[in-house]
Amino acid sequence: MKAQECSARSWGLSLQAKMFLVVASTILSAIICCGVWMHALLSDVLASQTDARAKALSSYIATRSVDLYLTNDLLALSDLLEDAVSDNEDVVYAFIENDGGRVVVESGLGKTISRELIDQNSPQLPRTVMLRIPSS
Repeated sequence: MKAQECSARSWGLSLQAKMFLVVASTILSAIICCGVWMHALLSDVLASQTDARAKALSSYIATRSVDLYLTNDLLALSDLLEDAVSDNEDVVYAFIENDGGRVVVESGLGKTISRELIDQNSPQLPRTVMLRIPSS
């Protein structure tokens, strides 16, 4: 009898209210776990899609820029980068550097990126595709 009195007195709630709290907290916990899982999954998918898009764009620029670089057509190289930036709304800045690390051509005449930022964002192989053309 004391066990029933003790359980009936706990929190001053009826058995129906306690069951409701247990079910509601279980459902809420499941929703939170699913939300965290979906966030992690979508973040991974977005990162891999961004990497794939960056590789495709850099391969396109690399393929189109080889002849232009070898003929020293800097205006056409600049136009190529400007087209790449204007056609891809998530690309803000693009540049081509030679094997010495000197920027040969960049997009946006008024846009500059500091050398420190370029050094901090140097490519990490094999995840990044980068074209380095030996200087003549």
